[in-house]
Amino acid sequence: MAALIAKHIGAKHVIMLGTVSDESTRLSLCRSLPPIDTVINVQTEDTIEIIHRLTNGKGCDVFIDASGSASAIGMGASLVKKMGIVSGIGLTGKEKIEFPYNAFMMKSVKYFFNVSTKYESWDRAIHFISKGVIPCEQLITHKASIEEWALVFSELKAQSTLKAVFVF
Repeated sequence: MAALIAKHIGAKHVIMLGTVSDESTRLSLCRSLPPIDTVINVQTEDTIEIIHRLTNGKGCDVFIDASGSASAIGMGASLVKKMGIVSGIGLTGKEKIEFPYNAFMMKSVKYFFNVSTKYESWDRAIHFISKGVIPCEQLITHKASIEEWALVFSELKAQSTLKAVFVF
């Protein structure tokens, strides 16, 4: 969703990164969404070479990590340009992770940590959905009753579904 909003507010070229486990859900969906310009599987493609080719060797203006993965954060240090912006919106699920502090420091990046805890964040999200910026019909791959919560959560954990909604 961050990629869709980025394009809507003016990003010229939106690149989505993922892994082999993302291929059947996230990456295949991203390839079908017009706002996503480039989709890269970081495990099967030379991500750094592709990004540097697309940015004429400068690197990304903005790198958004929505995974919380230490390896993704580390890759972000290689992909963001000098004096670029990094936005961390993914939780790691761990108390501590390895963080490439020196790599970010040497590029003088601005690093922002974000958690949508303000109600205004939800108001903005609802606005973007109502305007069609976020195509919920494509992102929501499961609708289920609350009684099916265990199945839905296991499918989310197995990455066989993208977004789920409980219907009451």
